[in-house]
Amino acid sequence: MKKYLPYILIILLGSLVLFYPRVSDYLSGREHARVIDEYDQAVSAMSEERRNELLEEARAYNNALQRGESSSSVYYVETLNLGEVMATLTIPKINVSLPVYHGTSEAVLQKGIGHLEGTSLPAGDNNTHAVLTGHRGLPSSTLLTHLDELSEGDYFYVSILGTLMAYRVISVVVIEPESYDSSVFALYPDKCLVTLLTCHPYGINTHRLLVTGERVEDFDAAEYDNYQQAEARAIALKQKNSSEESEEESGFLFYIGTPRMVAEIPANEKINGKAIALLCAMILFFASVIIRNIRHRGE
Repeated sequence: MKKYLPYILIILLGSLVLFYPRVSDYLSGREHARVIDEYDQAVSAMSEERRNELLEEARAYNNALQRGESSSSVYYVETLNLGEVMATLTIPKINVSLPVYHGTSEAVLQKGIGHLEGTSLPAGDNNTHAVLTGHRGLPSSTLLTHLDELSEGDYFYVSILGTLMAYRVISVVVIEPESYDSSVFALYPDKCLVTLLTCHPYGINTHRLLVTGERVEDFDAAEYDNYQQAEARAIALKQKNSSEESEEESGFLFYIGTPRMVAEIPANEKINGKAIALLCAMILFFASVIIRNIRHRGE
């Protein structure tokens, strides 16, 4: 048996490498969901008066920025700070729902979306331009990997203190890092803008991708609601293991229940289940072939 051990270890190592991105993305997706749930609970526990008070503080901060006044970093971090999270970002088209934190330190960008200090807070008021930034292609999390799939007319959503704000994409541009300055994130009268910023192209990161959305008051929340329902359905299926249906689905939901794929469960559940079963069968087949060949040589 010992002589077969190296080959078994190679197979196991290959399987770990193959499944690591999906597993790590699944685990980070669970962590994002936990943080967002805690944020929602903290907001729900507040009185409407307190929520309005915090929102007005954020808008006062934005007004100070508009007047060119500088604010201390302490004041910035304490504004909209509910357990370090200031808001949540949801982009149904690319199936991500992420917490938004203050600042853009590496520690922040490893766990979610960062808000660029010095730009407006995403409080929904006019004459503001908030910048939210995130990584692409982390081994442990999808984050904004698929942001380049957004185009003009698509929507993303920012939820802050229980208020859902919709942003329609009005521009998608790629620039060099040294090309953007304060003018790129300029303020426009009577407009509430949010720009999503990430590296580009994927895996090369020589440029920056900027997706800018303008807040719209009158919007159809069906896309957002459908995404939330799909996410809730995925969570419910993972927690339900007693019935035959849930046992059949839970095996592959571990792999496809990530932020990227959660809204595609109805269309992909059978395909992914069969694909994973086939993959496992192939691994076992090649392992048996290797062992049989080694035995034959030994004889």
